[in-house]
Amino acid sequence: IEIDIAMIGTTGKMKLDIKTKDRDGLLTIISQALNAANATIENANVTTTPDTDMVNDTFVITPLGPEPLVEAEVRTAVISALLDETVPSANTTNDDAEVDDEETADVQVMRFDAMPENMLVVVIEGKDRPGLLAKITSTFAELKLKVHSAEITTTKFQTVRNRFAVIKGGDSSLTSDDIKERVL
Repeated sequence: IEIDIAMIGTTGKMKLDIKTKDRDGLLTIISQALNAANATIENANVTTTPDTDMVNDTFVITPLGPEPLVEAEVRTAVISALLDETVPSANTTNDDAEVDDEETADVQVMRFDAMPENMLVVVIEGKDRPGLLAKITSTFAELKLKVHSAEITTTKFQTVRNRFAVIKGGDSSLTSDDIKERVL
């Protein structure tokens, strides 16, 4: 596990680079650890190298509240979570977070001809809330969808635009509608 953390000027933001071996639920584990360290993900680029099964993830994180981020707390939370061998489930996410039914997310599932047959692109846009990324990625794990790469963006208006390239495993009969129904 390699973790590099750097403050971004005087903005209160941190850049977090993580290099580690991929495993089921890894993005859920990282997002839950950041949430536990009172951090929210503003931007992320997540990439898995299939031939080595290693991830190279970069996150820009900001405080969840008024208290500044503490590098040692972020590092400890992430390392502890990565060393834990358990795979999180959807039940370990922040399901108690308030969800405004009027603020539903738009979920699009696409497949492009140039992509492998078992790969899909899932784009999710909507209002951000604590634990959202962990909920999305744990649902992917339940559906046997492995995140190959992701681009995570949260705007200053607390909306998200998340793009995931996922690989279907297990049930090949999983449809785009199945994914849309279950993701949020």
